[in-house]
Amino acid sequence: MKECGKKGQFYLITTIIIITIVASLITISNYSRERTNIKYDYLGEELKIESRNVLDYGIKNNENLKEFLEDFTRTYSDYSDAENSYFIFGNKNEITFAGYKRLSSGTVFIDAGSGNEALNLNAGEYNSRNFLNPAEDIKVTVDEIEYNFMLKSGENFYFIISKEIDGEKYTFTS
Repeated sequence: MKECGKKGQFYLITTIIIITIVASLITISNYSRERTNIKYDYLGEELKIESRNVLDYGIKNNENLKEFLEDFTRTYSDYSDAENSYFIFGNKNEITFAGYKRLSSGTVFIDAGSGNEALNLNAGEYNSRNFLNPAEDIKVTVDEIEYNFMLKSGENFYFIISKEIDGEKYTFTS
Protein backbone atom coordinates (compact mmCIF):
# COMPACT_ATOMS: atom_id res chain seq x y z
CA MET A 1 0.00 0.00 0.00
CA LYS A 2 2.78 2.42 0.75
CA GLU A 3 4.09 2.01 -2.80
CA CYS A 4 0.75 3.14 -4.27
CA GLY A 5 0.74 6.20 -1.99
CA LYS A 6 4.20 7.28 -3.15
CA LYS A 7 3.23 6.83 -6.80
CA GLY A 8 0.07 8.87 -6.20
CA GLN A 9 2.08 11.66 -4.53
CA PHE A 10 4.52 11.68 -7.47
CA TYR A 11 1.67 12.03 -9.99
CA LEU A 12 0.00 14.70 -7.87
CA ILE A 13 3.21 16.76 -7.60
CA THR A 14 3.90 16.33 -11.34
CA THR A 15 0.37 17.47 -12.16
CA ILE A 16 0.71 20.55 -9.94
CA ILE A 17 4.03 21.48 -11.61
CA ILE A 18 2.56 21.09 -15.11
CA ILE A 19 -0.52 23.17 -14.21
CA THR A 20 1.73 25.87 -12.71
CA ILE A 21 3.87 26.02 -15.86
CA VAL A 22 0.83 26.19 -18.18
CA ALA A 23 -0.83 28.87 -16.02
CA SER A 24 2.33 31.01 -15.99
CA LEU A 25 2.66 30.73 -19.78
CA ILE A 26 -0.96 31.85 -20.20
CA THR A 27 -0.37 34.77 -17.82
CA ILE A 28 2.77 35.86 -19.67
CA SER A 29 1.05 35.71 -23.06
CA ASN A 30 -1.86 37.79 -21.73
CA TYR A 31 0.56 40.54 -20.68
CA SER A 32 2.53 40.58 -23.92
CA ARG A 33 2.07 43.74 -25.93
CA GLU A 34 1.89 43.54 -29.68
CA ARG A 35 4.43 45.76 -31.37
CA THR A 36 3.83 47.34 -34.71
CA ASN A 37 5.91 45.95 -37.53
CA ILE A 38 5.59 49.16 -39.52
CA LYS A 39 8.93 50.85 -40.05
CA TYR A 40 9.14 54.59 -40.57
CA ASP A 41 12.88 54.77 -41.20
CA TYR A 42 12.02 55.67 -44.77
CA LEU A 43 10.92 59.16 -43.63
CA GLY A 44 14.49 60.27 -42.92
CA GLU A 45 16.03 58.50 -45.90
CA GLU A 46 13.35 59.82 -48.24
CA LEU A 47 13.94 63.41 -47.12
CA LYS A 48 17.75 63.07 -47.39
CA ILE A 49 17.44 61.94 -51.01
CA GLU A 50 14.77 64.48 -51.97
CA SER A 51 16.57 67.43 -50.36
CA ARG A 52 19.85 66.51 -52.06
CA ASN A 53 18.09 66.40 -55.44
CA VAL A 54 16.26 69.66 -54.80
CA LEU A 55 19.53 71.41 -53.82
CA ASP A 56 21.30 70.05 -56.91
CA TYR A 57 18.45 71.15 -59.17
CA GLY A 58 18.26 74.62 -57.58
CA ILE A 59 22.01 75.22 -57.88
CA LYS A 60 22.19 73.87 -61.42
CA ASN A 61 19.27 76.04 -62.59
CA ASN A 62 20.34 79.23 -60.74
CA GLU A 63 17.19 79.26 -58.62
CA ASN A 64 16.82 81.60 -55.65
CA LEU A 65 17.72 78.83 -53.18
CA LYS A 66 16.08 80.45 -50.16
CA GLU A 67 12.68 80.70 -51.88
CA PHE A 68 13.15 77.38 -53.65
CA LEU A 69 13.94 75.50 -50.42
CA GLU A 70 11.19 77.28 -48.51
CA ASP A 71 8.70 76.17 -51.16
CA PHE A 72 10.09 72.61 -51.04
CA THR A 73 9.91 72.37 -47.22
CA ARG A 74 6.39 73.83 -47.14
CA THR A 75 5.21 71.33 -49.77
CA TYR A 76 7.00 68.45 -48.04
CA SER A 77 5.40 69.36 -44.70
CA ASP A 78 1.93 69.39 -46.24
CA TYR A 79 2.22 66.03 -47.98
CA SER A 80 4.52 64.04 -45.69
CA ASP A 81 3.00 61.76 -43.07
CA ALA A 82 5.43 63.16 -40.47
CA GLU A 83 3.64 64.97 -37.65
CA ASN A 84 6.38 67.51 -36.96
CA SER A 85 8.84 68.86 -39.52
CA TYR A 86 11.66 71.32 -38.81
CA PHE A 87 14.20 72.51 -41.37
CA ILE A 88 17.39 74.55 -41.37
CA PHE A 89 18.75 75.67 -44.72
CA GLY A 90 21.05 78.33 -46.08
CA ASN A 91 24.71 79.24 -45.87
CA LYS A 92 27.12 81.04 -43.55
CA ASN A 93 25.63 84.42 -44.53
CA GLU A 94 22.00 83.59 -43.83
CA ILE A 95 20.01 80.59 -42.71
CA THR A 96 16.30 79.96 -42.53
CA PHE A 97 14.61 77.90 -39.87
CA ALA A 98 11.19 76.59 -40.93
CA GLY A 99 8.77 74.46 -38.98
CA TYR A 100 5.44 72.71 -39.23
CA LYS A 101 3.44 70.97 -36.50
CA ARG A 102 0.54 68.97 -37.88
CA LEU A 103 -1.44 68.16 -34.72
CA SER A 104 -0.61 70.60 -31.93
CA SER A 105 0.82 74.05 -31.42
CA GLY A 106 4.14 74.59 -29.71
CA THR A 107 7.31 76.61 -29.40
CA VAL A 108 10.70 75.77 -30.86
CA PHE A 109 13.88 77.51 -29.71
CA ILE A 110 16.64 78.34 -32.19
CA ASP A 111 20.11 79.50 -31.18
CA ALA A 112 21.93 80.68 -34.30
CA GLY A 113 24.61 82.48 -32.29
CA SER A 114 22.69 85.22 -30.51
CA GLY A 115 20.93 83.15 -27.85
CA ASN A 116 17.66 81.24 -27.90
CA GLU A 117 14.95 82.77 -30.03
CA ALA A 118 11.45 81.35 -29.78
CA LEU A 119 9.39 80.49 -32.83
CA ASN A 120 5.73 79.74 -32.12
CA LEU A 121 4.18 77.17 -34.41
CA ASN A 122 0.41 76.81 -34.66
CA ALA A 123 -1.04 73.42 -35.56
CA GLY A 124 -1.32 73.04 -39.31
CA GLU A 125 0.60 76.24 -40.14
CA TYR A 126 4.06 76.49 -41.69
CA ASN A 127 6.22 79.23 -40.18
CA SER A 128 9.81 80.36 -40.79
CA ARG A 129 12.42 82.80 -39.53
CA ASN A 130 15.66 84.05 -41.08
CA PHE A 131 18.96 84.53 -39.25
CA LEU A 132 21.72 86.74 -40.67
CA ASN A 133 25.38 85.89 -40.05
CA PRO A 134 24.65 82.75 -38.04
CA ALA A 135 27.20 81.02 -35.85
CA GLU A 136 28.81 77.83 -37.12
CA ASP A 137 27.01 75.77 -34.46
CA ILE A 138 23.21 75.97 -34.68
CA LYS A 139 21.12 74.64 -31.78
CA VAL A 140 17.45 73.80 -32.09
CA THR A 141 15.42 72.80 -29.02
CA VAL A 142 12.20 70.87 -29.61
CA ASP A 143 10.21 69.43 -26.68
CA GLU A 144 13.19 70.10 -24.37
CA ILE A 145 15.55 68.07 -26.59
CA GLU A 146 18.48 69.95 -28.10
CA TYR A 147 19.69 69.18 -31.62
CA ASN A 148 23.03 70.55 -32.88
CA PHE A 149 23.88 71.27 -36.50
CA MET A 150 27.22 72.50 -37.88
CA LEU A 151 27.11 74.92 -40.79
CA LYS A 152 29.49 73.93 -43.56
CA SER A 153 30.74 76.06 -46.40
CA GLY A 154 28.29 76.20 -49.28
CA GLU A 155 24.60 75.44 -49.02
CA ASN A 156 23.30 73.51 -46.02
CA PHE A 157 20.08 71.57 -45.47
CA TYR A 158 19.19 69.91 -42.17
CA PHE A 159 15.97 68.51 -40.81
CA ILE A 160 14.23 67.08 -37.76
CA ILE A 161 11.07 65.11 -38.47
CA SER A 162 8.99 63.06 -36.07
CA LYS A 163 5.95 60.82 -35.96
CA GLU A 164 4.16 59.18 -33.05
CA ILE A 165 3.06 55.58 -33.53
CA ASP A 166 1.29 53.54 -30.84
CA GLY A 167 2.46 55.92 -28.12
CA GLU A 168 6.12 55.87 -29.25
CA LYS A 169 7.74 58.90 -30.86
CA TYR A 170 10.11 58.29 -33.78
CA THR A 171 12.47 61.14 -34.63
CA PHE A 172 14.78 61.38 -37.64
CA THR A 173 17.47 64.00 -38.21
CA SER A 174 20.08 64.71 -40.83
